[in-house]
Amino acid sequence: MKAYLSRRPVRYPVLLETVDYGESGSSARYGNSHGVLPYSVLLDAQGRVVRSKSGPLTAAELSALAGRAASLIPAHPSNPDPETPA
Repeated sequence: MKAYLSRRPVRYPVLLETVDYGESGSSARYGNSHGVLPYSVLLDAQGRVVRSKSGPLTAAELSALAGRAASLIPAHPSNPDPETPA
């Protein structure tokens, strides 16, 4: 994953964890009750699940999630437009 992210950097946190066989890990706490991979979760600032998806994301789904994520970022006085980096 580190090699992939070095070639294709992203501007959002990526959670990776190693779990022992038979353990559910943190994705179960975010709704992945079947342990499916890939599993994507969009959280709000309070850590609540806004959207989740089992399986691969299409380009359209990823774009929609990115737009939804941008709308969840509160405006900061020094940066009134959350979609524009400060």
